[in-house]
Amino acid sequence: MIVLALMSAFMITLGVFGCGAKIIWNPLRVEDWIAGFMIILVALMMIGLGMLLSLAVKTVRSATNLSVVIGLMLAFMAGIWFPKWWLPKWMQILADIFPGAWAIDVARSILVYEAELAEVAGRVLEVLVAATAIYLLGVLAYRKILRRYAEA
Repeated sequence: MIVLALMSAFMITLGVFGCGAKIIWNPLRVEDWIAGFMIILVALMMIGLGMLLSLAVKTVRSATNLSVVIGLMLAFMAGIWFPKWWLPKWMQILADIFPGAWAIDVARSILVYEAELAEVAGRVLEVLVAATAIYLLGVLAYRKILRRYAEA
């Protein structure tokens, strides 16, 4: 998490001072803190997904390859690199059911379009529930597999 925070700070600094990006962020607005919270939830969700995926691979090398492929695909579908409306319709449908895309939409709505808390509250709750569920599934599945190996 510390590395994530440092890299985020670096990228924001580079964007603002290197590229002239205008980022609307006011520490006195609750909504602006929610945007950062969404990023943390996505990180926890991806950790849980990583734990689930680690159960399907046999070697570190295959885990690395699988995580790169899935990570790139999910980042693309979440609208991180390109707006979702640029995607083909079938990919837009997949993106709309991916909780990471919901979190990015919330952060974008707050930071770019200055959305109010009432506008994003429902989606924030959905992201919180999805992130918690995926993370807990990852932890539970991982524990079960570790117990199986310990007993063998």
